[in-house]
Formats: sequence, C-alpha cells, structure tokens
Amino acid sequence: MDKLERLSALLKEVPELINLALDSGAEFNASLNSIERILKEELHIDKAKTQDDLDAFEGSIRRKCITILKQAGRHLKKMLSRGKDLLKCLKEISGIVGPKYSKDIDAFMLVLSDSFINLKSSFGKGRAIKKNLTYLDRSVAMSEISNVWPNIAAMKQEYLAIADYFKKNSSQLVIDVEDNMKLTIDFSSGFQVRNVRYVIIDAQFARSLFEAKKAAKKERYAIINLPKAEFVVPKEVVSEMEKKSYSGFGTPLVPDDLRNYLFRILGAKVIDVHPTDSERQQVVSNWWGTSKARHASEYEANKFHRHSGDMAILSFCVRNENRGVAILSGDSEIRHVVERFRRNEDRMKNVSVFALKSGNIERLT
Repeated sequence: MDKLERLSALLKEVPELINLALDSGAEFNASLNSIERILKEELHIDKAKTQDDLDAFEGSIRRKCITILKQAGRHLKKMLSRGKDLLKCLKEISGIVGPKYSKDIDAFMLVLSDSFINLKSSFGKGRAIKKNLTYLDRSVAMSEISNVWPNIAAMKQEYLAIADYFKKNSSQLVIDVEDNMKLTIDFSSGFQVRNVRYVIIDAQFARSLFEAKKAAKKERYAIINLPKAEFVVPKEVVSEMEKKSYSGFGTPLVPDDLRNYLFRILGAKVIDVHPTDSERQQVVSNWWGTSKARHASEYEANKFHRHSGDMAILSFCVRNENRGVAILSGDSEIRHVVERFRRNEDRMKNVSVFALKSGNIERLT
C-alpha cells in the first residue's frame, strides 16, 4: 500500500472514529444527566415515618447513582479510547500530507489532547461525585457534575471542528499528496515534432523512467502531453522489460508497476513486428558502422540480428519511415543507426529519437 492508498484509508477512518467517539460522549453525557436528575428528586422528610425509612430512601438513591456512575466511567473510557485512535490516525495523516495541512492537523491534535486531560481531570473517575452522594452533600455532588459539562461540550466542539475540516479538505489533501508522489514527465517541452503517427519505446527508456522515479524518491508516474499518436511496444521489447537480473531471478529490468502504467494507463499496444529479410538487411548494414557493432562478439551480433528489441524497433521504422515515428530510447545504438540511415542513404527523415535526461525529454535526432 503506497502513501496515497494509505491516506485514502485513513481519511475514511476519521469520520468513523469521530462518530464513535461522539456516540460514547453522548452516552457519558446521558449518564451524568441521569445522576443529576435523581439527585434533584424531592426527599419528603416529613413523610418519612422513621429514620430507617429515610436511610432506606437515601441508600436507594446512592445505589442507583453509583450504578450509573460506573456506566458513565465505561462510556468515558470508551470515548477516550476512540479519541486516542483518532489521534493516531491524525498523526499518521500529518506525516503523509505536506506542511500546508500538517500544521492544521497538529493543532487539532494538541487541542484534542488537552480536552482529554481536562475531561478526565474534571470527572476524576467519579470519585468526588460518589463521595458526596448523601442527602446533606447532594448539592456538592451536583456541583461536581456541573464541572464536567463544559469539558464535555468543549470536546464535542473539537470533534465537530475536526470533522468539518476533513469534510472540506479531504479531496485537496488527496490531490496534493498524489501530485507530490508523482514523477511528472512532460513531453510538451522537448517533443517538438509534428506529424507523428507512432511512438515506439525501448526497454532502456522504460528503465530510465524507473531510475528517475527512484532518484526523485517518487512513488508514481505521470507522463503528460504525449503526442496524439499510436503508442506501440514490440513484443521483443516487452520480453526485455520482463527479463530478470540473474538467470530468471532477481527483479525485472522494468518493474511491474511501470509496465502496468505503460500498458493500462497510457494505452501502449504490444505489436509483433516480424521483420522481413529485407528490413533486417537494411538495419544490419547500418548497424555494422556503429561503435557497438565494431566491438560486438559473434554472440552479441547474432542476438541483435535475430531477437533484439532494437532490431524490432528499427525494422518498424524502416517500414514506417515516411509516416512519422518517434522513438523513446535509452540506448545510443538506436540513435546511431538512425543517424547512419540519414547520412548514408538520406532516409529516416521522419524518424526522431528522444531520450530522458535529468527528468526531461530531450531530442537526440
């Protein structure tokens, strides 16, 4: 679960925890109301025939109030427990969002913590109320209850203020965090090419996106202002993206989340180029003049000729060179082959190569 997913989950918890705390607060409040109502009952001493009758009546009131006091204590404990859960939730949210909002949330946490202290102190587990549950001290007990009311009201107002704040700001919190999580690659600045029908990508360019995200300590990708063209990826390139580091073990060259972004979010289409013999020969004849080809082993040369993503990309360009192709490449070899086509054969004029440099799109050819 990334930060955005966690934030969304926490924002759902906030109103739920507040409602639970308010419910417990209402039950606590109702318990104290019940005690006060009982204490205000008229004690008709003149109707009491004996002291025993008076004592029995007093004892009945005391037992009722003590029972309700215990209930009030349980309700308060539950409310404070839910309040602590809310504080944990707010603390985690504060750590995810930027300073613009964390200051507000931290201020809420401070006031809410003070409210807990004041309420617990004023109630004192009901000891003072319980101590004065006698006929002579009944007014003192009611006074002790009255001391609790303002703190209950203050806590309720704080809960409502927090609820209102998140109701108004939750959407913007998510937007801001999402923006801060994204590595944004804007094609509008470096991609100054017209009449592009196809955009084709190699595995090294995809890898450079991942490395840029890692360096910037971001968690998501946002590629914006791509040209309105068909975005294609040869199946050989997909295989290279999925290839593990060490003989089937380790991590793939291009992680799952980036491949998912390219294919599901950007809509890249996997294609089977099937280079013809003629296309292969045209690419190879220009590839041999590159520095990499001059130093390639027989195995590397054979691999390039038959199975490489570069061969698929360059054959696709040979086939569609007059339709406008933009190559997103992290491999200098592709650029050098395209340049040789231009220099030696006056071709590939509508084929452009772009790389990712310092988080920006840069045209190479």
